[in-house]
Amino acid sequence: MFDRILAALDLNDHDYEHLFNQMLSLAKQTQAKLVLIQVLDAESDYTASFPYYAGTTGYPLVFDETLWSRHQAEYQARKENGKRILTKFVEAAANIGVEAKFIQAEGDAGKTICGCAQTENVDLVIVGSHGRRGLEEFLIGSVSSYVMHRAPCAVMIAREKDRYEEVMNNNYSEADVSVP
Repeated sequence: MFDRILAALDLNDHDYEHLFNQMLSLAKQTQAKLVLIQVLDAESDYTASFPYYAGTTGYPLVFDETLWSRHQAEYQARKENGKRILTKFVEAAANIGVEAKFIQAEGDAGKTICGCAQTENVDLVIVGSHGRRGLEEFLIGSVSSYVMHRAPCAVMIAREKDRYEEVMNNNYSEADVSVP
């Protein structure tokens, strides 16, 4: 069915291990090779805490050197932590007979995932969803929506564990439910 699966993981998400297990299970069942990708975006990953300056108009418009250094250190720590987690996932896949590798890229998540899908010549992209809808999706954006509409192959949206269980335990109409 699938020869190569690209599994996009947001390691800032609290449910990334559950999503990885879903992706790994599908790769095992279909005997597909698994390509894991984490996309880091220094511009939208707001890790540096901005101090509020009382008596002024609010937050500074520019980074001072201390803030910039802290931001770079936090970004580097996230990058190293991501490599550690992805290495662990590749080893877990190998332990059950699934060939896997990981890619850690930088840039816009949706564009990078779609570009990687083409470069890696995958049959399926699996991406998680936070379940944003309406105004929240419009304001914050949705990587899964971007990928779903622009990927060069089939796309599977994997729900967070809590959202999946909520859908399965309630009486939603079929129009409201898209279960992986």
